[in-house]
Amino acid sequence: MAIYLRDGLCCAYCGHAVEEDERLTIDHIRPASRQGQNAPTNLVTCCGHCNSARGNRPLRTWCRAVAGYTGQDATEIERRVRRLSRRALPRDEAREQIARRA
Repeated sequence: MAIYLRDGLCCAYCGHAVEEDERLTIDHIRPASRQGQNAPTNLVTCCGHCNSARGNRPLRTWCRAVAGYTGQDATEIERRVRRLSRRALPRDEAREQIARRA
């Protein structure tokens, strides 16, 4: 929950948001298959389409692919992903959200 909240409830790559009925997942910036860890600094919110399409491609390669179908700048996508991953997790807000769901 904290990763989703930190990332604004939208895909770090293409920008699709939960408000657009997007199914969100968590993605490893450095893929687990390439020794990527489960640390918050290696995780970002990702839509189902981007997550399944990415596979285990390196971040820079994937950002170029996303830029091709979204019209965004690949370098800016990569910067956004890295910036999001360094933000502090809103742990208290996540706990509150989870408590309300119980």
